[in-house]
Amino acid sequence: MSTVYEAWDSRLGRAVALKVLPPEFLHDPKFAERFAQEARVVAALEHPNIVPIHASGVDEGIPWMSMRLLTGGTIGDLLADRRPEAGRIVELLRSVASALDYAHAHGIVHRDIKPTNVLLDGPDRACVGDFGLAYVLEVGSRMTQSGVVAGTPEYMAPEQALGKAVDHRCDIYSLAILAYEMFAGVPPFTGGSPVAVLLKHVNDPLPEPSDECVASPVMRVIQRGAAKEPGARWPSATAFVEALDLAVCTSVRTTATGSAHFFRRPARKRIRRMTSAGAAASLAAMTAAWLATREPRSNAVVASNAPAVLPSRDAVQSPPILSLPDVSAAVPLPAAKPSRPSIPNQWVPSLLSDAPISPSSFPPAAIPTAVKAVEPPPTPLHDDAGTTAASKSPPDIVTTPKRLRTVSPEYPQVARAAQLEGDVLLEATVTAEGKVTNVTVLRPVHPLLDDAARKAVLLYEYLPARRNDVPEAAVVRLTVSFRLR
Repeated sequence: MSTVYEAWDSRLGRAVALKVLPPEFLHDPKFAERFAQEARVVAALEHPNIVPIHASGVDEGIPWMSMRLLTGGTIGDLLADRRPEAGRIVELLRSVASALDYAHAHGIVHRDIKPTNVLLDGPDRACVGDFGLAYVLEVGSRMTQSGVVAGTPEYMAPEQALGKAVDHRCDIYSLAILAYEMFAGVPPFTGGSPVAVLLKHVNDPLPEPSDECVASPVMRVIQRGAAKEPGARWPSATAFVEALDLAVCTSVRTTATGSAHFFRRPARKRIRRMTSAGAAASLAAMTAAWLATREPRSNAVVASNAPAVLPSRDAVQSPPILSLPDVSAAVPLPAAKPSRPSIPNQWVPSLLSDAPISPSSFPPAAIPTAVKAVEPPPTPLHDDAGTTAASKSPPDIVTTPKRLRTVSPEYPQVARAAQLEGDVLLEATVTAEGKVTNVTVLRPVHPLLDDAARKAVLLYEYLPARRNDVPEAAVVRLTVSFRLR
């Protein structure tokens, strides 16, 4: 949507980048407005990692702006040549994250983060350019309206692909996709058409490269940055890059020739912090292992007054050697208690994940089951005639829920473009207050249509079911249809 020339500013005597609106767009008001919007946005942002604008204007009907000239190419050019080392990737992404967080703090979302829009300004420094699709988060702004798909399909967040209103979290998603491409060498999603690529962003998980290509800790950080739900992503671009840096530091690999893998090693101070904690953990683990393998002594316990010796902070080259004291005393032990079932290591949450731990996260064998005595059912009461009191109660009078309000589902634009249609069968709970909860899809059609149907059903209103004229919750089944007209 624009053409950039290397030009010479004769008044100031310096080379500049001159961006102009191509002649074929001059008569389209929306392109002229977008060009002017970019000039205003960039002029309001003063950050070392945002390509600055020097001046702008209109000459012979052609809008133009002069900007700082960066001759180092783009990240797209860098990836076309070779895959950078991990340390350089993190530093380049750190520059981009700093620029994005600054823009977000000023209420501006870029919406088009991709390799060709990140210019190189030195070996490990980058600048964000091309704010042509950026918009300002203001109430009533025409640039913030939902329903318009704007961006580059290979790097668009799911909510962006669906034409929904977006915020700064769509830039964090695009930054994660950019990081994936820089580490793996290829973008995660490609397809034969823009719609096919957009549908993959909406529905498909990130393809996982081999651990030799992208280490698992690094991949976990990228997966959170590219989460489908905006609320599940990193809170800021800088938080994402800091987590990425930590993952890279803990992912040192060695190739078959003995040379270090492309992941850089952690700094000396970080090594000492990590290994001091690791030494204490090793000491505890070795003590537990010794106690588990030692010959059992009946009703005896080892006791000693000798102080425990912990390794120094600088002892990082080899694990500590544990010296066990001789038996100096023996005291009776209480009756042994049943040990807790062990939890396999694979069920221990990752240090790089902040997902809450729930009982469903563990295997059934890892959760002890409480044993509860079962009481016999109470004896039914009988009257003098020999009949039970329960047999005299009248039958319940039950009425089913009645729908009072129906909401038409929103037909996703991507689903229309892909010509998706069908009938979604759902099951929901109508509460005693007439509200709809716990909507589940029984017969799906497509994730886009299923989600739209579920959201519509949640807005339905009902007259609740009644049992003996008392409102109660009930389960209903209903169908939401999507048809192209």
